[in-house]
Amino acid sequence: MKDVDNIAVSQSLIKSLFEYKEDKACGIQFYKQYFEGMLFPSSPVQKLGQWFEYMATGALPKDQLVPLPDKTSKNELTEAYKKMTKQLENWERLKKKYQIKILTKGRKITVYDKSLVPNPIDGTTDLEVELTDYQTGIHYPYVMGDIKTTGLLDNKFDDRGWEIGNLGNKVKLVMQPIHYKFIRMIETETDEEPPFMFFLFSNTNGVDHRIIKFNLDTEANIQQHRVLIQNTVKELHYQLKKGFKPLPEVSRCSKCPLKDNCEFFIDVPLIQEFNYNEI
Repeated sequence: MKDVDNIAVSQSLIKSLFEYKEDKACGIQFYKQYFEGMLFPSSPVQKLGQWFEYMATGALPKDQLVPLPDKTSKNELTEAYKKMTKQLENWERLKKKYQIKILTKGRKITVYDKSLVPNPIDGTTDLEVELTDYQTGIHYPYVMGDIKTTGLLDNKFDDRGWEIGNLGNKVKLVMQPIHYKFIRMIETETDEEPPFMFFLFSNTNGVDHRIIKFNLDTEANIQQHRVLIQNTVKELHYQLKKGFKPLPEVSRCSKCPLKDNCEFFIDVPLIQEFNYNEI
């Protein structure tokens, strides 16, 4: 087991801790992943995204295994993967139009700020690129880039929806670019905000894709993120002392790699209580 102060504070850890505190994630899984370093299997949607990113950039997922596409009994790509092959064509056209030059892929950045927390603070970039905006002519010698596949490009209300007018309210989405900008600024020892762009590709059709350049009020947002990192480490200490609680649920348990030896595993639903108060 890792000591709390040796656990790297990543944006995925922060988001997972949020979900645990909101009773949307199992504490046993959280503990195994972040305190014992266990890798959990990817969901079908995650596998699709990993395959797309590998085909687009050559970047491998965390397990360092080459992602393989799902195929039919006739050894043909499933419909989901066929759509993403069309998106690969869009990615190649986009690269050409914006003169994208890939500088790095899958680079892990680890920094320290002992005035903040004793922990390492890290993040792994999908891409670091050089590009030129063909509309404005602005040249960006360095951009942090993140490739995502999603079925929620125009969704306004889902926590993972990318409708740009409501994007500022999606705490878990905007946390990623803020965190990456933060660690890059520490790495380069500068107060200059590095550009960050999302490259988004629909997984429901082979047409829709877009680029979002994420800007922030550097001083205010960075200071808020510093406080968030401090509070995250404090919360890890508190939850470890308290004990991470399980969150058994039939669907979650059925797909959990811990289920064979987990004392909290269930395969029938627990009784939930609802108290109705007539108005």
